[in-house]
Amino acid sequence: MNADLQSLTKQMSGMASKMDQHRAAVDSEVSTLKKELEAPANQGSTMLLLGVARIYEALNDTVNSVNYYKEALQYDSSSVEAIAEVVRENAVAAGVSPSLLGLLHGAKLWLA
Repeated sequence: MNADLQSLTKQMSGMASKMDQHRAAVDSEVSTLKKELEAPANQGSTMLLLGVARIYEALNDTVNSVNYYKEALQYDSSSVEAIAEVVRENAVAAGVSPSLLGLLHGAKLWLA
């Protein structure tokens, strides 16, 4: 293996390690938020549910993200963000064009 390839491999290994550390920190934060949601005073807190959904969305964990958006809708059926994200995910699953998905995202920002 030449020196450039070794250097690149070493850099990529370091990046992967940092990503693992970052993911562990995010998982810890999500775990904390989930515990907060279990507290009687916070049960049904749309703000916390949307926060957890956004974190999962940022991690490209669509299944968990949509589940938390749906749970938020159980407590606040008028949450524009939750509605838009559930509709968007259903549109993606149905194979809707990317340009229409962009319009859905724009509508979410406009209505929020």
